[in-house]
Amino acid sequence: MSSPSSNIKVACVGAGYAGLALARSILDSAPGAQLTIYEADEGVGGVWRKTSYPGAGSDFPSHLYALPWALNPDWARFYSTRPEILAYLERVAEQSGFLPYIQFKHRVQSAVWQEQEGLWDISGTRASAQGEEAWHAKAHVLVNAGGILSKSNVPSLPGAESFKGQIVHTSQWNDDILVANKRVAVIGAGASAIQIIPALQRLGVGHTDLYVRSQAWIGTPFNFAERDANFKQEAENFGTLFTNDVDIINPAYSEEQRNALRHTKGDVEQHRKWLEEGFHGSARDLYTRDSPMSLFVRDALTGLARAKLAAKPELESSFIPEFSFGCRRPTPGPGFFETITGSNVDVIQGAVDHLTNTGIVAAGDDKERAVDLVILATGYKVDHVPPFELVGRSGSSLRGEWSQNPRGYLSLATPGMPNYFTIAGPQHPSANGSLISSFSLLSDYIAKAVVKLQGLPTGASLAPKSSVIDEFCDYSDNFMKTQVWTQGCNSWYKNSEGRITTNWPGTFLHFADTISNPRWGDYDWQKGLAPLKVSDAEAEGSLKAILADGRGANEPALGVMGPSPAPYLDGKLASMYDIKPAARPTAAAATA
Repeated sequence: MSSPSSNIKVACVGAGYAGLALARSILDSAPGAQLTIYEADEGVGGVWRKTSYPGAGSDFPSHLYALPWALNPDWARFYSTRPEILAYLERVAEQSGFLPYIQFKHRVQSAVWQEQEGLWDISGTRASAQGEEAWHAKAHVLVNAGGILSKSNVPSLPGAESFKGQIVHTSQWNDDILVANKRVAVIGAGASAIQIIPALQRLGVGHTDLYVRSQAWIGTPFNFAERDANFKQEAENFGTLFTNDVDIINPAYSEEQRNALRHTKGDVEQHRKWLEEGFHGSARDLYTRDSPMSLFVRDALTGLARAKLAAKPELESSFIPEFSFGCRRPTPGPGFFETITGSNVDVIQGAVDHLTNTGIVAAGDDKERAVDLVILATGYKVDHVPPFELVGRSGSSLRGEWSQNPRGYLSLATPGMPNYFTIAGPQHPSANGSLISSFSLLSDYIAKAVVKLQGLPTGASLAPKSSVIDEFCDYSDNFMKTQVWTQGCNSWYKNSEGRITTNWPGTFLHFADTISNPRWGDYDWQKGLAPLKVSDAEAEGSLKAILADGRGANEPALGVMGPSPAPYLDGKLASMYDIKPAARPTAAAATA
């Protein structure tokens, strides 16, 4: 038998939030592992480097949008802008000493599992002074940290080829595009549309036509968080953030508040934990159909929309949906209602029929509306299929089955793909939890798997059992029947058959409890084609029994108001001013 190998090579695709989270977990917890992160772009940031349309920013509170071990006391507002987020990620990567582990301008094109070697054979292209050239590497473990927002959803518009103006998707925006005094059409009613509409006004747009085909809620439960008595003390400390005036959607942190968060020991950690516990306390029941929290938020946002749309009440049918809040991903939308009720904005409630040389004709309308610029705010294709060719055990591929019906294990492991992990795979808590905290939890799990492999013979592998995946997906599908996501809305949470493929079947604490305690018996362990006996990896009990009712340990019952505990943050929180760089020397796997 081969001797144990501590020099496990770990290859990661993507240097955004998830890639940086993985770097910290591997470098801290898997001594001797050789980490290489392959990033197609010229710097860190992922989607936040690529996305630069006016108004781009997070629809999640700023202090929840920082890595737990690199909290940022300097966020300017409750919701942050894209430039601020990108600058934060660049600073964290540099201060943490991650840059030597990242191969920039390296695009991964394929990864093929070599069974006998127990290695992934990875190929791609890299930019050089001579143009693109091929590179090649091998790794024992492959992690896809590229996210699910990497493929632009560009609709086919009849007549687009004859339009004499400019057509641009928000993901392809560049600073050369000018909107001042122009007639602009925005197609879509998702997050990018809701963010770009007010921004166009600030840039002096002449007139905007907004084409809305699907209903959408504008606002978030954070608008109403202060109404919970459990938040009284924090509301006193940060009173300008949460008031009874729900119009205050994106307030600024004052210099006094930022100084306190920066210099008073424990303040930024306390603020993060309070926000996270409060959000998860609301989200715990918010997405359960007809729960008190769901009905409360729906009523509150209905009142807000009616008040904001008083000048154009005909728009209520688009922005007071028939479905529950959260069926589609909501967006805070500061300034959105004020903009669309203005005199230089028209909302066309319906689809685009076709483009002409000089404008757009809406479905069911013979009138041509002249425009100079068409902005496609139509989001991304979310299918969980990696943007590179992935060939696993016995030639299995994800391009077929996963393009329609992705099925995985606990949002991170995949059938037929040994030593392959995804950060934010199928059933990831994209809607019902703290996104960035989830990246850290998943990264810690992957680091534990790497440590496990380090103690096994060289070439060992693990892949989730098909029976366990069936059990998990069956549990998830049954749980989703009680959630608002399965209502009749058009959402990227669903596949073409209406199955929820993106959200976790339970609360975020339930997710954290599950991910924090790996069940190694849920995996098949092999060396080559031969089964491998692994300690602590005996057959586990029923996964459904562990998942139980979808609630975490010591979490309040349905309908009980109040924050959810966040024990997974204990001992993890620290300011970015206290970051200690990676102590290990560069051990990046070579590419040739």
